[in-house]
Formats: sequence, C-alpha cells, structure tokens
Amino acid sequence: MKNTQRLLLTTAFCTLVSCASATASSYYKTGAVLGTALGYSSLSSKTTDTLFLDGFPQSSGAFKKTKRSHGFVADLIGGYRFVFNERFVTGFNVVLTKDTNSLKSVIDIPFADATSTTKFYRQFAVTPEIMGGYIFAKQWMAYLKLGLSISQFKIENKVIGAAVISTDKTVTKVGFKPTLGVEYAMNNKASVFTDVSYEYIPSIKKSLNNPSDPAAFSATDTHDVKVRPHYFTAKLGVLYKF
Repeated sequence: MKNTQRLLLTTAFCTLVSCASATASSYYKTGAVLGTALGYSSLSSKTTDTLFLDGFPQSSGAFKKTKRSHGFVADLIGGYRFVFNERFVTGFNVVLTKDTNSLKSVIDIPFADATSTTKFYRQFAVTPEIMGGYIFAKQWMAYLKLGLSISQFKIENKVIGAAVISTDKTVTKVGFKPTLGVEYAMNNKASVFTDVSYEYIPSIKKSLNNPSDPAAFSATDTHDVKVRPHYFTAKLGVLYKF
C-alpha cells in the first residue's frame, strides 16, 4: 500500500513538473523578436567650457559645471533569441534609440560685450547587445544585457555680440551600456518588459573655433568644450515573438 502511494505521489509530482515545463516552453521559444519601448532618461555630465579671446584676457578661463538633463527616450528593437532546457535564454539585439536630453552652457563675456551659448545633445544611437536570461516562472524571465552604444552627438555654439557667430560640430562615440530587466510573456507571441540601464560615454572634446570667420576668431583665440556624459534610463516596452 505504501509503495503504491509513493508511486502515485511520484507520478503526480513528475506530471506537474512536466506540465509546468511544457507551459513555460510554450511562452518562450527560439526565434526572432521585434519590439519598441518608451521611457524616461537622465543625462548627467561634467562640462568644461574653456574660452580665451585674444585682447580680452579677463575673459579667459575654464568654466566647469556638472550639468543634468531629463527627457524621454524611445527604442526600436530587433533581435534573435535561443531557449535552452526551457529555462535559459541567450541572444542578441540591435536597438535604435532617440532621446530628448540636452545640456546647455552659457558664458557671459562682459569685456567683449558678448554671450557664448553651447548646446550638447545626442542625435541618435545604435546599440548592438548580447543578452542572457533565466525563466524563473512559467511566464516570467529575468535578463541581463550588455551593449556597445554607437552614438552621434552634436555640439552647437552661438556667440552673440556685435555679430552672431554659429558653429556646429558632430562627433561619434562608442559607449558601454549594461541593462537589467524583467519580461512577462502574455502568450507565445507577445511579451511586455521593463528594464533599467546605465550608459557610460568616454569624454568628448571639441574645438569650436570657426576658421571660416577670421574676423571673429584670431589665430590665438581658443574655445574648447569637453563633456563626460552618463545616462540612466528606465523603460517599458513590448516585444513580438516570431
């Protein structure tokens, strides 16, 4: 009798485990994914604006400030994932990102009766990333992503005085972007997810001297801007699984 009860309990337990695994595998499968996400982003940067105007030594100096900006961010996501043993997930994504963050630095030049305004922002970013995940419940997965963000930044400067002098510079930088998140599979075709990420960008330094206007800038004038941007982002998104 005891042996029969043990056999029945063992059979029931194995059946439950088998059903749970089958259920989990029906929500997560190997294949392509396509999705989008919206979120909120914070940009922080140590900004150094160095200005020297020949003939106005009083205006010389390196103006250093820590600047912050908050804005919205949108992602388009495409990738492929592999599911192993119905619990482990690995794969890769390519993410196109656009955000609304921008930083502004203003320097008054009273001796030259002018104002210099510098604006820094990211035009877009493309991030190839690898991911690893663990399905800890039949519809839930925790994941880690590691990406290299390729960002195009723009620096705009405008000096307003006796004349208006405008200068634009673009620069491309590669940063490091780790992401932690959780995904919930609504069915075998669609999932929703939320994640947080930190993005480190190496220092960006550009000279804003405008050689096309020698009347405004002499050979000894210098105007350099250096920024060290860091992004913190939280997003909500949806994925379609093929």
